[in-house]
Amino acid sequence: MTARCLDLSDERARDAAVAGAKAAGLAAASAAGLPTLPGVVVPVGESDPVVRAASTTLLGEGVARARLAAMTVQPDEPLLAELRERAACFPAPMIVRSSSPLEADGTWSGAFSSFHGVGPDDLGTAVRGCWGSAFQVGSLERAHHTGTDPTRLGLAVLVQPEVAPGIGGTARRRFDGSVQVTATRGPLSPLMSGQVEGTVTVVGADDTIKAVDVERDLLLEVASLSRRVHEVLDHQLIEWAEVDGKVHLLQSIRSADRPAQVAGDRELDAIAGSDVAVRVAGLTQRFPGRLGYELILPWAVADGPLRRTAHTTAGPDPGVDPVALLAATRSLSRELTAMVWRRSPRAAAAEAERMLRLLRGDAPEAALRILQGLPGPSPDAVQRVLGNLESLRRTALARGVVDSDAAFWRLGPDDLDRGLRSGAAPGESRLGVDRWEPFAHHVVMATGTHVAGTPAAPGAGVGRAYVADSAMPRPVPSGRCVLVANQPVPSLAPLLWNAAGLVTRAGSAGAHLIEFAHSIGVPTVVGCDVPDPERVGPDPVVAVDGSRGLVSVASLP
Repeated sequence: MTARCLDLSDERARDAAVAGAKAAGLAAASAAGLPTLPGVVVPVGESDPVVRAASTTLLGEGVARARLAAMTVQPDEPLLAELRERAACFPAPMIVRSSSPLEADGTWSGAFSSFHGVGPDDLGTAVRGCWGSAFQVGSLERAHHTGTDPTRLGLAVLVQPEVAPGIGGTARRRFDGSVQVTATRGPLSPLMSGQVEGTVTVVGADDTIKAVDVERDLLLEVASLSRRVHEVLDHQLIEWAEVDGKVHLLQSIRSADRPAQVAGDRELDAIAGSDVAVRVAGLTQRFPGRLGYELILPWAVADGPLRRTAHTTAGPDPGVDPVALLAATRSLSRELTAMVWRRSPRAAAAEAERMLRLLRGDAPEAALRILQGLPGPSPDAVQRVLGNLESLRRTALARGVVDSDAAFWRLGPDDLDRGLRSGAAPGESRLGVDRWEPFAHHVVMATGTHVAGTPAAPGAGVGRAYVADSAMPRPVPSGRCVLVANQPVPSLAPLLWNAAGLVTRAGSAGAHLIEFAHSIGVPTVVGCDVPDPERVGPDPVVAVDGSRGLVSVASLP
């Protein structure tokens, strides 16, 4: 009889297409002499019946029934008999882990299930649970955002002895050769699910350790293992556990770090004392996208017009042709820009673009001086532009041209025109950093209330605060925002796709959610006692520096 399972020592297990990325990485590490646990792999191909049943059902009947279809497929008895026989040498209990080919990077971190404390009689249930986890709601959402066809969601299953670590956690080999070690005493699952903080220690590239909360020799051994994994597999993040004095490699993935890029002191000093900078940053958050940047910002940078029209009144009659209304709004915006910049419409648009580009540059002082002296346009004309855009927003949503406020503002005027004519505008599966976000980040960092935490995922981001732990139910944000939560728990994953940042008051930098945030470029700070943003002022904005572990909260006009 042909064997259907593979031992981790089998050369074929090093192929991620066969054994999934998790098992393949451990097989390659074991072959290189790194300290891994033994294991048995149920190959990816064995999940084909699950994939066929669930993906077919998904097309016609939706997610709930696809999940049910996946869970009704049982591993056959000959497969289970072979698996039990191969795993008979493992001490009880065992751990049964999903191993997907998609897990080669952190985008899928924590997406699939693992089962702890499994005995021989429970292997069938655990294997079925791993297979079915590929078609749970969170996995299908990631498939949608990453453009992954559901037929590619098949996965392998890795069975290993479950260890009881005295201490364990994660270690990240950083771009400068240092290693950030996150550790916790006892079981690792609370750390990986973001429920406990653990301790964070950086082992320098030269093995210097500034603060020691964990035994120094253990930290050096973990750092050495992390660097060795990087040399052998080009993986930067590992999970590890120490049992009876020996460190074991539990998992590794590719998760390259990036050098920190932050604003210089001179730039922040120029912004810190400028009401103009604060006003412009507020505009970019109030009208966040090309439509606002092209039809509002060129004239609204002048002092006063939007302060006197803080609340938009109703727009024109609903019976007005929206295409004609957009054309009239574009014309009125050009007139306002010409009035503010005291030039012809064409010359005024060019000068506004030049000054705004200078403002976003490395030396904004000259632009700030010029913007400070601009005259404000007519409040009545300002109100007409805002009212027209509000009417266009409602029309675009009602007609299905866009599906959210964020999608509306991120359209260019030409895109909106085509969408109003055709009934659909180009959309984005994920909202990326736009041209004004770095500037707004600098402003909030320069003017807001600062709080320090633990850097968890590098980068800089800024956005309206979205308090995910609020007792009052709130709609899911449609645009870029900064999530503020108590802990980095897995349930936050769906909110991260369009997030500008993540801040948690507690939790671990080693949590699966943090690796997911790292992989999709969401700057993250954990262990940060950030004040309640809603008490800072109206429409609070949060800036996150995930490289330095800094958070700033401000209320922008």
